[in-house]
Amino acid sequence: MSQIQTIADVITIAGLPVAVVTLLFSFWEARANRRATSAAIYLAVVQSMREEWRAFDKASPDDQEDHLAEVLNLTEIACGIEADGILAGRSGKFLQHSIDGILNSIDKSPNLQALVSKLRTHEHTFVESERYRARRLRKRTKDAAHSTRGPP
Repeated sequence: MSQIQTIADVITIAGLPVAVVTLLFSFWEARANRRATSAAIYLAVVQSMREEWRAFDKASPDDQEDHLAEVLNLTEIACGIEADGILAGRSGKFLQHSIDGILNSIDKSPNLQALVSKLRTHEHTFVESERYRARRLRKRTKDAAHSTRGPP
């Protein structure tokens, strides 16, 4: 009986490092898959936003409203994705830059602001975009406060 117990102990001891390495590899693989998925989500959303933005630029004034509505709907989706923290790695930062670019373009153009106002049909329209703006403003304010204090 003791010989069987010794063999079992040796197998257990030898199997432990293999199990640990396998577990670490699984975590690494899951992290890599999450980042790849994030990149794919980012590319799909941003490509759609760019296509609609280009279509808006090329559209006649009568058709621009429809294209801007699509840009804003896609931006709303992007803001929801960003708020949910779905994107891993640098994809989240890239998405923030894309959202900021669109929202800044709208903020700088009175014509676009007028079209956006026309598209706000309910109080829940573009809620995620407004929440995103508020989060980014809080972060910028916090970062500015930290940078003006200087080193401790």
